Amino acid sequence: MSHEFAQLEGRQPRVLVGKSIKVSQQAMRSVCSSFADMGFNVDVAPANSSVDDLALQCVENDADILLVLGANHMTTPELTYLANKLAFYELETVKALFFQTPLSLIDSKKLEDLYRIFPEGSNPIETSLGLLKVLLTNA
Repeated sequence: MSHEFAQLEGRQPRVLVGKSIKVSQQAMRSVCSSFADMGFNVDVAPANSSVDDLALQCVENDADILLVLGANHMTTPELTYLANKLAFYELETVKALFFQTPLSLIDSKKLEDLYRIFPEGSNPIETSLGLLKVLLTNA
């Protein structure tokens, strides 16, 4: 599927992976490897990047997808601000969150309009395929 995106856009799809400090390096490598195996160019943001830094890195890297690992360590206002910041830059970036722990029902309702949410235990390969389908329908 990534070759279809490459034909449409002239390049491989790009994902920027940000993570909270609480996410293990092993989990980070696993997710990044899964996306790379599916044909994505993977950029990794420094651990615990601020919301402003993540938005700016999306612009600089021309990221098609922003994937935040361990997003449950960020507050709902921070995640809302991040989505608004990406909209300010007029980015068509697909925003996705991976959670390590179950998300509260209240937070889930607030964020589901802004992000594609993947709960704990989500398969990174299935996730990358799903996000790739979203990119292809938006292209």
